[in-house]
Amino acid sequence: MLDRVASTEIFKEVGATAIPTIHTFGLSSGAVTEETYRYFADKILHVLRNETDIDGI
Repeated sequence: MLDRVASTEIFKEVGATAIPTIHTFGLSSGAVTEETYRYFADKILHVLRNETDIDGI
């Protein structure tokens, strides 16, 4: 996944490590339901809570 992200080279240059949490995209099709929002938020927060060496998001 990270090989498709333009900023990956910049991270490498400064010695930063990107830790993927989730990869998704959306199309304009109306509001996101609370259930969908919670699903993605919980996935991201799970990674953040379990990673001990985070300098930024």
